[in-house]
Amino acid sequence: MEQYEIDLGRVKNYPYCLKKIKKQTYEMCMVAVEKWGLAIQFVAWDDLNLPKEKLNKLCLKAVKKDGYALKHLNWDELNSKLSKKQIEKICIEAAKQNPWALKDVNEQTEKICIEAVKRNPWTLRDVKVQTDEICREAIKQDRFTIKDVNSKEKYLKEFNIKYLEAQGDVSEVIAINKNGQWLFAIDFEIDMIRKDFIDYIHEGAKDLNLEKGIDTYNQVYFDFLEQLN
Repeated sequence: MEQYEIDLGRVKNYPYCLKKIKKQTYEMCMVAVEKWGLAIQFVAWDDLNLPKEKLNKLCLKAVKKDGYALKHLNWDELNSKLSKKQIEKICIEAAKQNPWALKDVNEQTEKICIEAVKRNPWTLRDVKVQTDEICREAIKQDRFTIKDVNSKEKYLKEFNIKYLEAQGDVSEVIAINKNGQWLFAIDFEIDMIRKDFIDYIHEGAKDLNLEKGIDTYNQVYFDFLEQLN
């Protein structure tokens, strides 16, 4: 059996072995990333010197298997051989497979970001330049993500969201109405019903050791709750 066939069999069963193969081929790399997308990190780019068509196919195969493969691509080679449209397509496929791969995109476009927030609206926090369409898509998927929107006021009325801006010891609060019931997000808590939200406020006052200012602290929250009646 030739060494090529031995090596090909190894990567078919254990794609991690691509790292140890001295004479890689395009076919071996394709087999490896089809099994395990992150095997792309072991590709010997300089030795292979792939033409653009094969380079494009290999990268697409890897990110479709695992979106995190995006950060292991050879970006210098991609930028020198592939068009912006091809690179965007690779990033879109990565975002479809794993929306959190968005943080590894070198040049974000609106299309890439929209694909990410469609699948996980909380990836909005990794969007470098927020556009109206990106923000709307994120809020449409989960209205609590308005927490990460830069221009919140623009969307409050449209999506029936109530917002209390952070001030001193008072935390930011977001309230959304689901099926006739108001739910709250404060600090790292979301989807809190009214009773749990009030309990959380009282516990917060204790943690802050507020004594003289406790009435003012509570009043800010209760004034906010009055808006929801």
